[in-house]
Amino acid sequence: RYQAAKTKEYQALATLNWLQSKYTQTEIDERNTNLALAEAQLSDAQETLDKLYADGQKPRVIHNDLHQWNVKVYHGQIFALDFEDLAWGYPVQDIATTLYYFQGLAQRQELVEAYKQGYSKHAEWPEEYPGQIEALIAGRGVMLVDYLVASNEPEDQAEAPAFVAREEERLRRFLDE
Repeated sequence: RYQAAKTKEYQALATLNWLQSKYTQTEIDERNTNLALAEAQLSDAQETLDKLYADGQKPRVIHNDLHQWNVKVYHGQIFALDFEDLAWGYPVQDIATTLYYFQGLAQRQELVEAYKQGYSKHAEWPEEYPGQIEALIAGRGVMLVDYLVASNEPEDQAEAPAFVAREEERLRRFLDE
């Protein structure tokens, strides 16, 4: 617990340092007013995860980063790549990660439906209640913001302001639904 608390403390400090290096104090103050937005989403995502772990189903190994860039088709067969984020979890979490990357696409609804139909040919669709996947999708967005903001990589730092603004708008839409 101590290590987890220290990690969170470090992440908060890294986020603050990043904000101070990229924005004026006025801009930081404006962003801080939106902090409640991220906190509300984190609360929803945590509640969704708590329900998953409380219902008695045993977690299993999941890919935990399953999206179109980590899947390849070879001779008509689909292969998953990049297993560095393997974790104990639930299939609905992998689905949310995949669907996160469908956001903003004009054909999103058709892709989601096709994905659901294909998935359902092999296993039962794991969404237990309406909004469960959407909460996990929004939680992934918050996680990616945290990653970019804390990163020391120049490409991540260059991408962070636009990404944070995009995720902020997505979270607003999610919380308004």
